[in-house]
Amino acid sequence: MASHLVFDLDQTLVNTTAARVFMKTGEGRMYAAQNIDKIATMLFSPFLLIFLKAYHQRGKVSIVTDSPADYAMAVLKKHKFPADLPIFAVAQKPFGTGLRKAIAVSNIPLERTVVVGDSAKDILDAHECKVASIGVTWGKTSAEEQLQKAEPQRIIHTPENLEAVVLEFEREKMLYTPRELPKKLTFVPVSECNTPSPQLKHATLGTYTPVSRGEGLNEISRMILQFKRMKDLSLEEINDGVRDDYFYGGQLRSGAVYLSIFDELKKMCKELLNKIEVDGATTIIPSPNSLPRFCYRTPINDLFIHNLILNEKQFTRCSDIGRAFPKKEDSIYGRSSEIDHLRTMGVYEPSFSGVDNVIIFDDVLTLGRQTTAIARIVRYLGYKGKFHVITLGKTG
Repeated sequence: MASHLVFDLDQTLVNTTAARVFMKTGEGRMYAAQNIDKIATMLFSPFLLIFLKAYHQRGKVSIVTDSPADYAMAVLKKHKFPADLPIFAVAQKPFGTGLRKAIAVSNIPLERTVVVGDSAKDILDAHECKVASIGVTWGKTSAEEQLQKAEPQRIIHTPENLEAVVLEFEREKMLYTPRELPKKLTFVPVSECNTPSPQLKHATLGTYTPVSRGEGLNEISRMILQFKRMKDLSLEEINDGVRDDYFYGGQLRSGAVYLSIFDELKKMCKELLNKIEVDGATTIIPSPNSLPRFCYRTPINDLFIHNLILNEKQFTRCSDIGRAFPKKEDSIYGRSSEIDHLRTMGVYEPSFSGVDNVIIFDDVLTLGRQTTAIARIVRYLGYKGKFHVITLGKTG
């Protein structure tokens, strides 16, 4: 029976690092799609093209990518991939949207489908659809440790190893298995949402205007958006002073230095923290982002709190509450409930013995459902003190 190979595009088949800067703006994405020959992209190995073309003749191959369709088609055409490859773009990984469509169109059973991708999101996308996956390390979007935590069936380090692993899959020696990591965590019962809400005292740096509203950005909103982008950078890139460059007005423009934004927000938050009246030992909990920590190149909230309380003996950081399952980001089209948060956040059994105060940090506060859910978790684990929340911005 034929098998179905589902490939990610960027950093799996083609090194598109140079195109990343264009993806930040609509104008930049359009430019990249129309001028891909002017951008330095390259195959990771000629073997990938040879193997994919050969497999396309005897089995089924699909491309599932988070990138826009016109950009994906341009990249594939530039590097001479078959013109009739089905492309499922804007795939919304790791929630399976594009992958489910690819599987449905292929008419090939789940057990004969395997995903090949370089990021933890690709692997979780496969888990969402209950299909096997192969993690590849040459794209360097996710480190090998991150790929392992996403739990693919195999991890390979060179394109030349792909053929042997696919053959192993075809011989049914590599079967899909569900994730094990969530089984090691504790999840607070959603019935906790029926109890009285914890009282939270909030402090924020300013008003946050979501870019999706099309309104003019104030300075704090601009800084928060840059802060959010840091999760997709490596710590090395941040420390090296990489800038938030972007494409606008027909040209690449030099943006702010991410490290400077990080330091300025830290300085402002330090002043905010000093205004909070707490006595005794205080633990700060960084709120998790919408995906598990291993999906990001840098867990920026956790890093921020680590730096914020460095050399402060009164404060400790608790990172034992984290996203175990992906949760869709809140948007103007819908907001997550507290139940959504409790179902997706796992706990490594932290101890709050001897803790007098708990502060929850989040980058943006909208309805406060995530911070309330975290407070419920901490209260469920036995903490009986006060809760404070500090945020970079409150949605206005």
